[in-house]
Amino acid sequence: MLTTGLLFALLAVAVCTDLRSGKIYNWNTYTGIAIALIIGTINSYGMGSERMQQLLGWNGTSVGLSDTAAGLFACGAVLIVCYVFLNFNGGIGGGDVKLLAMLGAFFGLRQGIEVMLWTFVLAAALAIIMLLWTVNLRVLLGRFIARLRSILLLQTPQYPEGEGPMAPLPKCLPIGALFATILIRFDLLKNVGWI
Repeated sequence: MLTTGLLFALLAVAVCTDLRSGKIYNWNTYTGIAIALIIGTINSYGMGSERMQQLLGWNGTSVGLSDTAAGLFACGAVLIVCYVFLNFNGGIGGGDVKLLAMLGAFFGLRQGIEVMLWTFVLAAALAIIMLLWTVNLRVLLGRFIARLRSILLLQTPQYPEGEGPMAPLPKCLPIGALFATILIRFDLLKNVGWI
C-alpha cells in the first residue's frame, strides 16, 4: 500500500516536471531508487513485523533486495543502450533512463522488464497519436518518404523550400511509464484476459 502510493507520487512528479520543463529531475528518481532499495532491504532481511512487510509489499508479495537490484540494473542497462543510440532531437534522455531504472527497482526483475516493455508500447502509441494530431498526414508521409530516401542513399535529408525539420514532440515516455505501472500494478491485463 505504502509502496504503491510512493511509486505513484514519484511518477506523477516525473510526468508533471517533464511536461512543464522537459526534465525529469535527479532528486525525484534518486529518491525513488533509494526508497525501493530500502524497501527491498526490509523485505529481504525481515526487518520489521509482518504488518510492516504487508504495508510495504505488493498484494502480499514483496520484492527482495536482490530482485530490486536486478530490476534496477536490467532496466537501467536497456535504457542506457537506448540513450546512447536514440538521444537525438529530443529522444530518450538521462531522466528517462533513471525513471525506468527506478521502476525496475520497485517492481523487481521480471515485472520491471514487463513494465519497461509496456512503457515503450504505450509511449510509442501516444507519440503516434500526437504526431497524427499535430501534423498533416500528407506532409508526414512526404517527410517519411524523403527521410527513407535519404537513409537509403546515405544523404542528408533535403526539405522543400521554407520547410525545416519538425519540432520535437513532447516526451511520451514518462506518461507511458505511468500507464504501464497502472496496468502491471493492478493486473489490469490479466483481468481483461489479454495475458
